[in-house]
Amino acid sequence: MSMRRFPSVARASTALAAWAALSLGLARAQETAAQKPQSSCVQCHDQLQGQLHAPVGQWRDSVHGKAGVTCDGCHGGDVAEPTMAHSPSAGFIGRPRLRDFPYMCGKCHGEIKDVHVGSVHGKNGLPHCVTCHGAHAIQPPDPAAIITEAECSKCHAFEKAKTAQSMLQKARGLVEELDTFAKGVEHIPSVIQPLRQMQKDLRLDRDGVLATFHSFRIGEIQQIGGNVDRVMKTIASLREREELRERNYERERPVILSLVTFLLLAAAIGYRAYHSNTPIAHHDHDDHG
Repeated sequence: MSMRRFPSVARASTALAAWAALSLGLARAQETAAQKPQSSCVQCHDQLQGQLHAPVGQWRDSVHGKAGVTCDGCHGGDVAEPTMAHSPSAGFIGRPRLRDFPYMCGKCHGEIKDVHVGSVHGKNGLPHCVTCHGAHAIQPPDPAAIITEAECSKCHAFEKAKTAQSMLQKARGLVEELDTFAKGVEHIPSVIQPLRQMQKDLRLDRDGVLATFHSFRIGEIQQIGGNVDRVMKTIASLREREELRERNYERERPVILSLVTFLLLAAAIGYRAYHSNTPIAHHDHDDHG
């Protein structure tokens, strides 16, 4: 599957490269998060009540909290100095304007921001990042939780969104299935070699669906979905070949075991016969008084 044949997939995969790099950065940040001093925002809001306290707990359980991305990562301000935490001169932004949300998130998710702002959603101003992903309790993206009829049908029919949701779920599920299958056939070169390239291509398609969804170009999503369908058929063929090999092995195993048993018995009998026919050397010993 050549990326040159699918320029839209290449663009989408480029967008996801930034997302992957960010994920790596967040993973590294998580390793040192426990060593970082607690921000003044968290210290203060942890002592408050109601709506001013709730974001702290939501943030702690979020992907940002677990990765050590603190309040200033989104809102700006100087978290090391309480008097400057809300200072506009330190870049603090409390509640962004509607059209500013993608640019706030785009400080880290720049490529995804570029895809979104050029889409019909981005040009309309809604939905934006927070509409789908939330503000403080952000979790790893789940198509079933994010792409819902209740939310999408507020503006239009759900069918287009449902198509994108289906493609993304299919690609994600197939990646997991392919990885599981590959672990079981790593010892078979004729199967594992084509699987390695398929794993690489399928991840590009999955990431392509994810990035392209932010542009909401359904035609491109369906194109990538066609690639996923072809991979599914190839996996089915490889799985059928592996199952046939296993069935043949099960039929041949009793014969192989019988042959091995016969050879071992023959070797044991031959060994015993050889030693029973070998004369034992006797040595006379002189007694000396």
